[in-house]
Amino acid sequence: MINHMKKLIFVAALFLFQYTAVWSKEQPMVQIEYVLKQLGEKLQKGEYKSLKVLLSSQFRVGKYPADQTDKVVPQLLSQAKFEDVKFADIEQKNGKVYASIKLTMAGGNALVGKVKLNEYLEIERLGIFDQLLENPDPVAYELAKPTSAIHVTITRSAGMMFIKVKVNGSRDLNFLFDTGAAITVVDTKTAAELGLKTETDKLKVGSSSGIGSFQTFIDPVFTVGGVNVKAVNGITSDMSGFTRIFGLPVAGIIGQDLLRDLLVEVDLDQNQLNIYNGGNLDWKPGQSAQFKMRFSSGTPKIKLNIFTEGESHIGEYLFDTGAGAGLAVNGFYNFKYKIKDGLQQVMSSKSLDLAGHQSESMTGKIKGVKLGGYTLNNPQASVSAEPESQLTAQREAGLLGMGILDRFNMLFNNQQSVVSMSPNGTFNDPFVPVYQLGLGLSWLGAEQFVVSNLNTMGKAYLAGLRNDDQILKVNGNAPAVLNDIVKELKTLNKADLKLEVKRGQTVQIITLKKLSV
Repeated sequence: MINHMKKLIFVAALFLFQYTAVWSKEQPMVQIEYVLKQLGEKLQKGEYKSLKVLLSSQFRVGKYPADQTDKVVPQLLSQAKFEDVKFADIEQKNGKVYASIKLTMAGGNALVGKVKLNEYLEIERLGIFDQLLENPDPVAYELAKPTSAIHVTITRSAGMMFIKVKVNGSRDLNFLFDTGAAITVVDTKTAAELGLKTETDKLKVGSSSGIGSFQTFIDPVFTVGGVNVKAVNGITSDMSGFTRIFGLPVAGIIGQDLLRDLLVEVDLDQNQLNIYNGGNLDWKPGQSAQFKMRFSSGTPKIKLNIFTEGESHIGEYLFDTGAGAGLAVNGFYNFKYKIKDGLQQVMSSKSLDLAGHQSESMTGKIKGVKLGGYTLNNPQASVSAEPESQLTAQREAGLLGMGILDRFNMLFNNQQSVVSMSPNGTFNDPFVPVYQLGLGLSWLGAEQFVVSNLNTMGKAYLAGLRNDDQILKVNGNAPAVLNDIVKELKTLNKADLKLEVKRGQTVQIITLKKLSV
């Protein structure tokens, strides 16, 4: 009897499992049609309060973030006055539901677009709203097969990625490609030169170290690779500090408000950014690892696994191409799992964010980082030295920056909230612990590069370098750009490095000793 009951329980469990698996793959058509019917009725009524119950928490319109939906959608409903709604071409793919929608407005004009529902049959995007804002239908874009691409050259400096951008028809300007920025930034001085229209009210924007207040600008048009991309707004900030650190004039930062509806490929083997005119690309099958991006506060987070001696920890990290660190672990996550105790070859360091906040951390090597099926050994990690008394619980463990990301080519399928990563030609290069030098570099314009922010415990200071020393030559060669110096520092795992520096009126040779990896 007992064995018989066990068999019945097993069969029931198996049936439930199979039913759940089928349910998760495809929703019953009758339920889909019911939800679409409800959507049509609520659109015709034009009442946002009743429509809102059908919208997912990720629902948004155009470049407006999800938290501005309550302001934008009621205006669009009032403007359009829909009289008739029809649905067709219902299909399910990748766990989502898509349908064509045709809306007839009071004046007799019709709009034809696409609607996307998530796995809970909540509305994620409704392309007609984007059309009312004179933007392309993002759902139709997502379903389209790419036929061509915009190709933009990437300039690398100090580990970061920069591309040329025009603002309101300006000359080419250097913009940092920064997936960790929720909103696009234009340098304050540059914004004034371009005559950008600004608002009197300031916008509060969060950063890794706190919140800053920034002047906003309105309705700019950014031109990337000859194609115009319109943003709703952005912020201005003094970026002269970034110019000194990165070694080239920095006019702005490309944020997620510009990237969110694009299919963007970062090819670091060719130093090229490719922006496709469709959202459905079969990219490097069998060679790439895919990660679901969770967007919060407008920026993407992914899960990865880090290894310290004898332990591993899975956490959620900001995917941040605007950060130079390989891995940065926040204070709460460090306090919870004692990540700092697993660091090797440790020294203290400081970093600066957009709001001007400076934070202190302990930097060293950890055993490894696993991204999908790819493991990187002995990468650099910075662990926050924030006092325990100031810690607050955080969902994210920290950020993943270019110190690791620059070993991958990447494809951002932002419509599906997926990033794919495939190792590039530098994947197997050893991690050189340049941080042990405790050395900062500043660009003063032309070909003037000076030592800055020296850590007195670092190997550069102990070798004889001092703040404000001007670097004239590296291994006998005069650097043309700051990146020439950065590249040479990364050869310190192979041999000593000779720097010719000018201090006051005196020129001298200082040797940086080979670093052990």
